[in-house]
Amino acid sequence: MVARSGLILAGGLSSRMGREKGLIELGGRAIVLWVVDRLSQNAEEIAVATSPSNDAEYRRVLPASVRTIVDRVPNQGPLGGWQSGLPALRGEHVAIAPCDAPLYAPDLGRLLFARARGHDGAVPLLAGRYEPLHGVYDRARLHGAVERCLAEGRMRPIHTYAHLDIVRLEESDVRAVDPPLASFMNANTPDDLEVLRARVERRQVS
Repeated sequence: MVARSGLILAGGLSSRMGREKGLIELGGRAIVLWVVDRLSQNAEEIAVATSPSNDAEYRRVLPASVRTIVDRVPNQGPLGGWQSGLPALRGEHVAIAPCDAPLYAPDLGRLLFARARGHDGAVPLLAGRYEPLHGVYDRARLHGAVERCLAEGRMRPIHTYAHLDIVRLEESDVRAVDPPLASFMNANTPDDLEVLRARVERRQVS
């Protein structure tokens, strides 16, 4: 029986980067493979939520043990990936991560899974803002909340929290397991990518 799943979100347009973020090479391999490796330290199954336009590209680079799940309705943002991906997984809880966050800290995942027990989810709160794409959730409860929000036309991930019992992880708790907050460094733009490259080259990965 699977207790913990991981869902990597790769269905976005990558408009600021200008090319598919998760497939960019970093340290000799695609960024998405960094995320797979790090989520796999806590989750028994991993899937990548893709779009119809990029699914074949991701399938070419992912190991056979990692499935892709194509968004049923493209261009709905993270909620579209959640809507399609969550029911295809088997774990009671699921860790969410973006496809372009190669330095996601496994210790952060472990802490989030622990804090989520007995609740509908646990989510980091940094500088007063939730980081919903780095949360751990009760899979079934999150899926129900996603469906309700989509039906209401409410498209932001944080909108689901109106229907969920969410535990917030304070910044001090996050820094205790990920001092530089490297888990939240994304390759959203070419400049962001260069920062990540420099960090990997200096071996400053956590």
